[in-house]
Amino acid sequence: MSEFFINPYNFIPYGGNVERKPRNEETASEPLLTGEIKCSLTVKTPLAIPDAEERFMSKEKEDHYIYPFMTAGGVPIIPGSEIRGMVRNVYEMITNSCFSIINCNTLSKRDSKALPEAGLLWWDDEFGEWLIYEADVHNKLTQKGLDELEQKLQAEGRTYIIRTWTLFSSKKKEWERKGFLNKTIFVKRDSYVPVEEEKVDILRQILEIYKEYDEGSSKQFDRVMPEKDGRFYPVFFDTEDTDDNDEIVNRLTPAQISRSIFGQSVESLLGQTGHSPCTDTKNLCPACRLFGTVSQSGGGAVSSKLRFSDAVGTDVTLYPAKMDNEEAVPTLKELSSPKLTSIEFYSLLRNMTGYRDQQRWDYDSDGVYLRGRKIYLHNPKAAVTSEEEIKHAVFCTSGRTKRNASMQLATGGTFAFSVYFNGITVSELKTLVWALTLGDAEGNSSLHHKLGHGRPLGLGSVKLKVSEIFKRTTDGVSYATSSETVKEGYFDGFNLLLESDTLTALKAAFDFDYMANLPGNQHVAYPIGRKGSNARTSENTMQWFSQNHAALGNNGKYRYVLHPIVKNGRKASVSDLLLPYLSDEAAGGNASGGQGGNGGQQPAGGQRNNGSQQRVGGNHGGNHGNSRGNAPVTLHPGEESDAVITFIKKSGNKQIFINFDAKGTPGSLHESKFPDEIRANPEGAIGKVIRVKYLRTDSNGYNKFDLISQ
Repeated sequence: MSEFFINPYNFIPYGGNVERKPRNEETASEPLLTGEIKCSLTVKTPLAIPDAEERFMSKEKEDHYIYPFMTAGGVPIIPGSEIRGMVRNVYEMITNSCFSIINCNTLSKRDSKALPEAGLLWWDDEFGEWLIYEADVHNKLTQKGLDELEQKLQAEGRTYIIRTWTLFSSKKKEWERKGFLNKTIFVKRDSYVPVEEEKVDILRQILEIYKEYDEGSSKQFDRVMPEKDGRFYPVFFDTEDTDDNDEIVNRLTPAQISRSIFGQSVESLLGQTGHSPCTDTKNLCPACRLFGTVSQSGGGAVSSKLRFSDAVGTDVTLYPAKMDNEEAVPTLKELSSPKLTSIEFYSLLRNMTGYRDQQRWDYDSDGVYLRGRKIYLHNPKAAVTSEEEIKHAVFCTSGRTKRNASMQLATGGTFAFSVYFNGITVSELKTLVWALTLGDAEGNSSLHHKLGHGRPLGLGSVKLKVSEIFKRTTDGVSYATSSETVKEGYFDGFNLLLESDTLTALKAAFDFDYMANLPGNQHVAYPIGRKGSNARTSENTMQWFSQNHAALGNNGKYRYVLHPIVKNGRKASVSDLLLPYLSDEAAGGNASGGQGGNGGQQPAGGQRNNGSQQRVGGNHGGNHGNSRGNAPVTLHPGEESDAVITFIKKSGNKQIFINFDAKGTPGSLHESKFPDEIRANPEGAIGKVIRVKYLRTDSNGYNKFDLISQ
């Protein structure tokens, strides 16, 4: 059966230029409000708010941590800071504010070519400059070979550095079998080349990126982080000749096949529309005026007009109820850190129309832009409550490793909290209440926030409701108090000033029912490239992206681009968002990664291949769709079923047939049976869900279908 997935995150597009103005400009001519917003938060899918201070290591599995749910005095709580961050994120979306926090500013890519030279980088304190001494490299050493080589170099008085690096997993068993060590010796030669400080700074940035993506090996990256301390640092480099015939260093990297830094940064890309963080405290975006800000460039700070209390559980059910049996604590699947290197997911090109077989671009390409604000989609399949359901939930695994964690979960119930405001306008209050309720004054819609740990796995879908607002108004001389119940009609006459695509995308992403009709064999999950419960999430994902970057024909393309939630005012359907599994077998080639060796401290890029999901096949026709295969028929004559379009077949006389999978039964229909939208771009329809009726299987083994609807 064909399998597809929907990426757990997508993006809310941001609007045009950010409007910034002084904090007191809009408050000078109208009364200011002070008071309290009383709120409730109801758990929809299990919620994980881990108490890091109370975590403990598993007795059964070393380096696997178990976290209780956060409590105070034995009562489950959610820190106010968690809720504040969630609400501010929505407020930034609906007011077209700046990106107040940039977690990773530097953008990089993996190189496809190995750097030719090995060297030892050294700071010459006397002349105040960096130098690279060329070096001989010895690799694939056994312990005996290493000992003998060290003795020889010491006897000769040679300068050398031994570097230990992370062995790429696909080569680990092979190297262990042959007795090789994951160590490389750099032996200093006498010839050297001067290096500009700027090149060394870029090397440091690359090492910081490695640390971010592989926190478990951060110490090894610190050991090779160049400092002006008289030590030698192992590097790889290339050079070029200037017009004056001088040799200069072009690039420095920590590995032979490594990363390079783009000229564009996250901040510079956001700066095109003014969405980079506010730096001038006298000229702020709407969110920074209300929530406050601390300038990341040292330009001072502005205090918040809001205070969020901790949310206190009133009737919350914890699973397990007690932490005295660690085996009962659910173990979550491994999570992956955000990777801006997935360019086809995090960015788009202006005026791009297709999301399949798209010519590649990068962060330095003309017309590139970041998609918007990242948001995790809801996963209704994660809405489980009973003990048996939790054990087999989509977010759980039976394998405990150092890369995942076990956590006590809140599986149901309600939390109560308050938001206190001081000196804000009526418009700011209305907008804040909209961010809290997602515009659902009654609290009856399917719009939900996402909160806490494990959101990509489907955890943390919660419903916020505002019950009452206590207000105190003042004109500077006297004040008056009042209260207001938030109910139907509260937002009448109030309009959010944001672009329609932004609002459409926001309401789709926050809609818990958006994925409600996802067929059983399709998943909201990270890109899946290697099947099997023992495969690491990072390996699965790397495998998928390696295949997605495989060459198509003679051109390097992205085979699949993450489809946006909304395009030109239209909400994407679930079938629009489907992406196929991409494994070695699916692509028809070997996509295993390389190994470290001189490639150094991170896995080298995977082998490319020319495999494609599109197939060109035989000549099939007829009045009804048909397909012959070895798979058993799982449908009854006359039964209707959802089906997923799997590939396109072109006959010898250039007729096009669209093949699909209906509950494991293969079928095919001539393109003339489909709407104009699919006929215009049949390859772009791969992954779409259609509705078909199974008729029969004829004497030749062909499955006959009719198309019911797209």
